[in-house]
Amino acid sequence: IVHTFGPAWNAIDLSPFVVKLLTWLRMAQLPCTTQVANVRKMSNSKLPALTLDDGRLVNDSQQIIGLVASRANLVRYHQRMLRQYWPERYAAPG
Repeated sequence: IVHTFGPAWNAIDLSPFVVKLLTWLRMAQLPCTTQVANVRKMSNSKLPALTLDDGRLVNDSQQIIGLVASRANLVRYHQRMLRQYWPERYAAPG
């Protein structure tokens, strides 16, 4: 479950970090369930957050993407996407 602030003003969410995570999941063709959360009740008071199968909570969009990519064997896909959309920041070594 991806915990979010919720949609507003024709956007999928108020937070750019939630939008980044949901967009990445959609581009990676990974289905997810979203749930509007109360940020005050979340650890670290941060969203997005991801509830893992074992009940643990991950609170950072980049950590969530890295974790999901590694668990779904999408690490190469994630690295290729980063190089494609931000070549100046994520250039291939060599």
